[in-house]
Amino acid sequence: MHQGVRPDDDMPLAHCIANTFMDHAVALFCNDANGLVLDLKMPNNSVAMTYAYWPPARNPGKDYYDCGETGQVYLQIGFGLGAPSDTSYTLSTSACVRGLQTVYNVDCDGQHKDNKHGGQLDLGAYKPQIEDKDWNDHLFYLADPNPPLEGRNPYCSNGMWRFTPNAENTNFLPKQTDNCYDVHLGFGGDDKWSVKPKGWKPSNNKFDADDMKAHNDAKEACVKLGGKYDKKGGTALSHPRLLLVPYSTHHVSTYHQWLQSPSLQQLTASEPLSLDEEYAMQRSWRQDGDKLTFIICLPLIDTARDLSSIRSGDFDSGEQMIGDVNLFLSKLDDDDDEDDVDDEASEGDGDGLVGELEIMIPSPSHQRKGYARTALQVFMAYILTHWSEIAAEFAGSKGGVKGDEVRKLGYLRVKIGEGNVASVKLFEGLGFERHGEVNYFGEVEMRWRPDLQHLQAGRGYEAAREIGYDDSSERLMSS
Repeated sequence: MHQGVRPDDDMPLAHCIANTFMDHAVALFCNDANGLVLDLKMPNNSVAMTYAYWPPARNPGKDYYDCGETGQVYLQIGFGLGAPSDTSYTLSTSACVRGLQTVYNVDCDGQHKDNKHGGQLDLGAYKPQIEDKDWNDHLFYLADPNPPLEGRNPYCSNGMWRFTPNAENTNFLPKQTDNCYDVHLGFGGDDKWSVKPKGWKPSNNKFDADDMKAHNDAKEACVKLGGKYDKKGGTALSHPRLLLVPYSTHHVSTYHQWLQSPSLQQLTASEPLSLDEEYAMQRSWRQDGDKLTFIICLPLIDTARDLSSIRSGDFDSGEQMIGDVNLFLSKLDDDDDEDDVDDEASEGDGDGLVGELEIMIPSPSHQRKGYARTALQVFMAYILTHWSEIAAEFAGSKGGVKGDEVRKLGYLRVKIGEGNVASVKLFEGLGFERHGEVNYFGEVEMRWRPDLQHLQAGRGYEAAREIGYDDSSERLMSS
């Protein structure tokens, strides 16, 4: 949940604009700008990008197919206002992100109120050879949505004006377009706010059943039109016995330490990775449409049980992490093992998907305490209740055509080493059944036909509560 400064009439420069549209624009911009040299001796001391987010189609007469308030974000970084003319600076992704985050979250520049300059920040990354109090090493210009969004106040945009692009000595990166990102519907969509920006739709400031229907219709329409629905970022699952959160960058170091264990490498059939490779793998988990993962953590403390959202790092630090649970998706007709078409678990689902589950509880102190069973119950229920979005994102990642029918989930499966008796019993207790013989790798395959009612009737089942998960830094740092 965004913890922005409350927008007030008497606080004309307060921000409340760092939503997921902006975050994604910054991520794209800063990744593309990485390594660029800003040189005052050459006509390239500024870099800019336009990020457009309007949907690919719109159903006449139905505003909710607009998938949000349409428009574009204009971002620009300029170097060396007032600096010596022979200086240069190599821009890095992290410096770019850090600067724009600060502009979002700290202050607007009250000294540059013309219609060119927006938020200004001196990172102090370049130290001049001479003492010059008026010299700034580089500037960050941050544009509010331009043209203005309906209902959005122009915080940090010079009162009644919007930012005007400053094209002087500017390199323009290729324009980026991301349709329906996170399915904003003008009244928040899936980007949950602690404070509604003033004028945010609906104008009556109420959110009733009709609004909820419009929200859900918009989400479905955006996905079918080729938009993105963030099934991972923004949502955590709170259960009395544990907490599931999206796999984020601050989890990587602990996860990497877990997988240094040779026994875990053997159990997970994985090769040891370097820390850099582990970060790349984490980005893949967050971005790829055929993967879904949550980090398993200790449950929320009593005083936090009723929170509607949490911030990354507050309740999911390394000390609170106890494992992970994953889903890999593939097409049923691509499954190499699927040669028995008369099998009850696959009959009639030739156009469906297969979901392969994995779970890991690495620490012996957390094993055999029921965490794995509870995590699987919560995770499987989440998969079934959010299947349309998950399947649509899979289709989009595999070159699906807009409007394609969402594939059904044929079955969930798990592959377990023949000697891992505890894991076999765990999945048998959840209703999985053995399928076929032990394979070449010494693994037993077990399958489960999707049945939410059966899952909910299982021993010890208790529904988890979906809450907001603010991982804005993750969104900024990932492409």
